[in-house]
Amino acid sequence: MSELDVQAASFRTSRLPAVAVDDAIDPSIVRQTREAAAHVTFEGFDLAHRGRYAFSTEPIPPAALEALVDVASRCSGEVLSVTAHRYVRLRCGDYVLARDDESFCAAVAPHAIDLSLDLSVDLTCEAEVVFTHRSQAFFTVPQRPGVVGIVRRMPTVGRYERYLTHRVGALEVVRLRLVLSSDRG
Repeated sequence: MSELDVQAASFRTSRLPAVAVDDAIDPSIVRQTREAAAHVTFEGFDLAHRGRYAFSTEPIPPAALEALVDVASRCSGEVLSVTAHRYVRLRCGDYVLARDDESFCAAVAPHAIDLSLDLSVDLTCEAEVVFTHRSQAFFTVPQRPGVVGIVRRMPTVGRYERYLTHRVGALEVVRLRLVLSSDRG
C-alpha cells in the first residue's frame, strides 16, 4: 500500500479530513510545473489585513492539472473538478492571512477540497500552510518542495500561510493552489 493510499484512507474517515503527502505526483510533473511557475507573470498584492504576496492565475500545465485532480479524487473518493486556482509566491516578509482566504474562497462550495502543491526549489522551514477549525489550528502543511496538502473545506475551516522571515534571505516559496468541488456541493 502506497503512502497516498494510507493517507487517502485517513482522509476519508477523519472528522476534519486533511493530509500532507510527499511524492504524491511524479517528480517530473513537479519539475515541469515548477518551470511553468518560473515563467508566469506574478502580480503583487499588499493589504495589511489580508496579506503581502504575489499571485498569478495563468494556466496550469495539463499533466499537472490531471495528476493533482487525480490525487485529490483518490483521497476524497469523489469525482472532482477545479473551481479556482492560483500560483502564490512568497518572499522575505510575505504572508497570507485568513481574511485573504475568505476572499479567495468566497464562491467555493461548502465541502470543497483545498489542494496545494509546493513548487519551491528550497526548503525554508517557514511559510507553512495552517488550516483552522473554528479559529483553532488543526492541521499544518509543511513547506517542503513537492509536498501536496489536501484539506476538506467546510464553513468552519479557514486557511493562512505563515510569515516568511529574514532568515530565508533571497529564497522564495512558490505554491500552486487548487480549489476542487464535486457534485456533492
